[in-house]
Amino acid sequence: VILMGLIDYLPGYELSFSLFYQVPISLVAWFGGRRLGLLISTASAIAWFAADFLSGARYSNPSIYVWNTLLRLGFFWVVTLLLSALQQAYKVNQDLAQTDYVTGAGSTRHFYEMARIESDHFRRYNHIISLVYFDLDNFKTINDRLGHITGDKLLRVLTENIQQNIRPSDTLGRLGGDEFAILLPE
Repeated sequence: VILMGLIDYLPGYELSFSLFYQVPISLVAWFGGRRLGLLISTASAIAWFAADFLSGARYSNPSIYVWNTLLRLGFFWVVTLLLSALQQAYKVNQDLAQTDYVTGAGSTRHFYEMARIESDHFRRYNHIISLVYFDLDNFKTINDRLGHITGDKLLRVLTENIQQNIRPSDTLGRLGGDEFAILLPE
């Protein structure tokens, strides 16, 4: 931000570099979070004010400096808040895509991605990998007789019991309605 303020100051007040302040603001808002993004936004507005004032820009009323700075600050804050909200939504969406919504087990896509990664490790380092595949016999009968809510509860209990008895490095995935797999590296 200090470098950006210096770059803004050097050519004088006739050239505007306002767009380029968004680079550090956006990077910090995305990777550092909302609080740090707001701090960098505030520092950017102050740097812009300093560059404007020190480069010789003169306004008819000194309060215009304050007005312009507050407007820039507001714009920077809006960008920061939008980017940090977008980044948070992106993280939530990623988590949802990796987790089966009924059981909490890994989604099919997540399971196959982990299997690909472990398969690459197997080929590269000659590590042992095991795969357990199972389905629940007559699960459709449970759904038909007791209802889907009971069937979903059964799947959740099964998933919780399996996850309590596998290692953190293992991956449980729900591949279909009543089909599961466990990836067991090493």
